[in-house]
Amino acid sequence: MTSALEAGYTADGIAVGADAVREAVGQALGGLRRPASFVLVFPPATMAPEEVVAQADEAAADVPWAGMSSDGVVAAGAMVPKGCAALAFDDTVEAGVGLAEGASHDPRGAAA
Repeated sequence: MTSALEAGYTADGIAVGADAVREAVGQALGGLRRPASFVLVFPPATMAPEEVVAQADEAAADVPWAGMSSDGVVAAGAMVPKGCAALAFDDTVEAGVGLAEGASHDPRGAAA
């Protein structure tokens, strides 16, 4: 389950609360001056994966996204233990997402 907190932001602008992923992705996309090509999401590890996917899908609409969870989000001068950050790239950045089995056996090869 997600946090019982209402969606909001820390003083450093990190989205927190039950709608943290939706808020962070929306804020990242809203800050672009051009169409988006990709969103990178850093949801809290405490949020259910299904909820992360649902919120990111909704907020990103047709923009491809990927994410990884963490035990904290680094903000400007602080560490927020249960927040969500997102980074949106505009259409001047070409991005793609890949999937590889056994990538840990050859990380450099998987990255290529």
